[in-house]
Amino acid sequence: MKLAVLSAADGAAWEERLVMGLGRGSSVEIVRRCVDVVELLAVAASGQGRAALIAAGLRRLDAEAVDRLRASGVVAVGVVARGDESAEPRMQAMGMSHLVPEDVEPSVLASVLAEAVRDAEAPAGSRRAYADTSSVPVPTRAIPPGSG
Repeated sequence: MKLAVLSAADGAAWEERLVMGLGRGSSVEIVRRCVDVVELLAVAASGQGRAALIAAGLRRLDAEAVDRLRASGVVAVGVVARGDESAEPRMQAMGMSHLVPEDVEPSVLASVLAEAVRDAEAPAGSRRAYADTSSVPVPTRAIPPGSG
């Protein structure tokens, strides 16, 4: 079964190239190309996609829109132009943890989309950070009653 993906590129040149590239034997299928945030949110709410490719320059894109996508079960993956140094932190501040450059290869994009969906479906707390010691047993010492 192919991963259903929405896109909202606001006329960005990368969209056509990636849609065509993902259509060639990929595990990902662009099921709807949305013209704006309003359409993207409506399509996401209808359950048609699991992930959304979103242009960094999409008008009216904000943290609330990303939250609404997440509430609809759609993970947002941002597409940024190389050299646009403000786009990455702006999109991360909106809640997007998966970003790709606009010249990404379709095969790499398919992997990122699959990873983003897996991450979104993972139970809370199931992923460990590098320095997370939560699963390391902590030695305890029995203290006799009345001595503490």
